[in-house]
Amino acid sequence: MLPTIMSDRIRLSVLGKFTAVLPDKQEAQFRTRRAAELIAKLSLASAKRALRSDIASDLWPGVDRSTGLRNLRPTLNYARTALGCPDSIIANDDWLILSDDIESDWQEIHRLESKVLQAKDGDDRLVLLYSLNEAIQKPLLGEWDVEWVEDLRTYHDQRRLNALRQLAEELGNRGEWRAALDYAMRIRTLAPTSEDGIRLVLKCLGELERPSEAQREFASYAKYLKASLELEVAPGLRQLAEQVVTGRYQQTGSRPLTSIQQEMISNILGMMVDEEPERLLPLLSSPKLNWSLVFYGSEMRPILERTLSATSGWSRERGGVAKRLLQVYSQEHRWPETARLANDLLQSEDPTDRLAALNFLSFERREALDYPKALELIDQAVTIAKSAGERYLRAVSATNRAVLNISFEMYKIGIDELRQVLDHLAERTEPNARFSTSIAKSWLIAAAIAKGDMSEADRYADEWRMFAETNGTLAFDSQGKLFYGMVHSASNKRSAQDWLLAGIDSAFQSREPNLLRESTFPVIYALRALGRDSDASFAAYELHRVVRKLGVNVLPFHQRLMGGHKAVPTGAERLDSVASVMVFCREKILSAA
Repeated sequence: MLPTIMSDRIRLSVLGKFTAVLPDKQEAQFRTRRAAELIAKLSLASAKRALRSDIASDLWPGVDRSTGLRNLRPTLNYARTALGCPDSIIANDDWLILSDDIESDWQEIHRLESKVLQAKDGDDRLVLLYSLNEAIQKPLLGEWDVEWVEDLRTYHDQRRLNALRQLAEELGNRGEWRAALDYAMRIRTLAPTSEDGIRLVLKCLGELERPSEAQREFASYAKYLKASLELEVAPGLRQLAEQVVTGRYQQTGSRPLTSIQQEMISNILGMMVDEEPERLLPLLSSPKLNWSLVFYGSEMRPILERTLSATSGWSRERGGVAKRLLQVYSQEHRWPETARLANDLLQSEDPTDRLAALNFLSFERREALDYPKALELIDQAVTIAKSAGERYLRAVSATNRAVLNISFEMYKIGIDELRQVLDHLAERTEPNARFSTSIAKSWLIAAAIAKGDMSEADRYADEWRMFAETNGTLAFDSQGKLFYGMVHSASNKRSAQDWLLAGIDSAFQSREPNLLRESTFPVIYALRALGRDSDASFAAYELHRVVRKLGVNVLPFHQRLMGGHKAVPTGAERLDSVASVMVFCREKILSAA
């Protein structure tokens, strides 16, 4: 009879050659290759579990469902026998689940990535990045030629490139350009068409003053891009190459702005507002400013307000300035100003101005808990975008409608809407568009959690993480990290704490008061899921008290995330701000490890 309790952990390796090392340090011997594939597939699945039907269709793609499920039964027995324990794979009618006592190098990569996110000290981050790159660079299941692995290999390859990019950038930030160049060149080797790779190589060669090498590398990249993908080099990249090759590249730190120079620039902008405000409109209306507003909206608000006040009419440029200012107002929770400016902008003849105004008016009604009016306004925006043929802006408005529905607990409607528009939303590749797509994907996680479907939430969490890692939004999407941490806390995963702390820290760094407030709700949910019910109830009570003092409503969706709340115990310290509530939650999450 097989033993039912394992004396130690089984260790799987899915990077490079697949192996399973048993507690006695011997390598497991599998009767069939499919038995090994079953173990590998479960170790790579979200929460280490998968549906029987999905496993059967992946392991036996050429047979019908019933035959595949019949084949799965003996294969499951062979896999358990090879691992030496029937409890190594938990089975029910629908699911197969790999035991938590089985570790893998795939999990270790997740842990290292989370530690990199959390690293405060630059030296710690560098050490972790070296460790991550050493661990992640082997190919996934390198000796296997099976169809079900291909999508996972694509994901893994993107993670490998992302790890190399992070290390090259960290070394560059330290001025270690020769070492940074080495890792940038590895990206070029792994992904010859990667724009990130060649951009890093050019930057390193520019810092090292090696223009002839830059010329050769750029020419090689351009030729390969044309031959393999029939694409031309992006204009911005070509400009960077020309700067490096001709010696016009400005090296890092060569001409830092002094405080006097910064003050001079501020004064010049102020004089332009007073004397020639029309000349500022093209600069301040640029959509490229959107990404800066994510981080510096509060600092830019005065110049936007003054420029708008000093001009009149609804030209395309002035409408753009109004939209930038509306973005700042909504971030800062200035809803009266939002409503006033959006109603003014609604008079513009430009359909993109009107649909933007309707979106912001819908946000204002959402915060007032006026769901019918908010829905009516956002429906008008979607209709205008459709009539104007603005596919991307229609997707943005439809995404906002989905979030509105989720906010008022219409979860199925919201999820269906998001799934329909995500492809259109991802068509644009500028940073703020990628960030919007990342946020939309994270809302799928939240909606699935709120409606109680953790299997669906796991799937959406994996989709969000893959997108965020491969599109460079992971560092900024605090909401996504918190929703991802919620999934892990509900599943009692060890990595929950890392993701929650990373999300909290990103929320504090964002400078957006509204984002910090909304970030507290998933944190309180996670506290409860981690078994800190009393702390979660206390934090929920204090947050309710703080937001009431601010004149802010709590959305039904956020109420559901927080759950119940209790009055402040006698003698307990009162929390006087949203930030203090978040700090309290952070301390309790740290102690819940």
